[in-house]
Amino acid sequence: MNAIGHRAPHVSTHIAEVAELPQEPEDHVEDRPDEPTPSLWQKSVKVTHKVSGRDAIVVRVDWYTNMFRAFYPDERNDKGELGRFATRREWEHCHDWHVKTTYSPSELARQAAVALLEQELAKLDAKDLALVQVLCDDPDPNKNYAKMMALRAAGLIKATPEVMAAAVEKGKK
Repeated sequence: MNAIGHRAPHVSTHIAEVAELPQEPEDHVEDRPDEPTPSLWQKSVKVTHKVSGRDAIVVRVDWYTNMFRAFYPDERNDKGELGRFATRREWEHCHDWHVKTTYSPSELARQAAVALLEQELAKLDAKDLALVQVLCDDPDPNKNYAKMMALRAAGLIKATPEVMAAAVEKGKK
């Protein structure tokens, strides 16, 4: 995580954008299938060159060299048609490219839980905040929120002003 709380893209927090690939020429296909790995670098993943901004789609990844063969959707092939596969000897270094990603549902849920937890923490006074910080130390914001609600239900920390106002109104009726 960097200084402002953003995480680097990873398979547990992001989903790589994928694209349809045309059929690869038979002379490019190797004799054994590719193995899936726990990485954003997979077949059909869209990538963008860090310097030039050129787009490509991953066809095959070589994990030993950290390189990939690409399909270039915006380049012309030998027949003049749009879309060109890299040759068998034409490989790109992964470190020169960014994988296009979006957040995974679990990461979006985690971010929402962090926001909810921060809202609730902002409502606490110094004494209650100290207690919550000591007892709610899990890296999972959902668990911390549940612990904080349990502390509130047990009366160890004060209820939120909204809950207290609703209880007063209910008592008046």
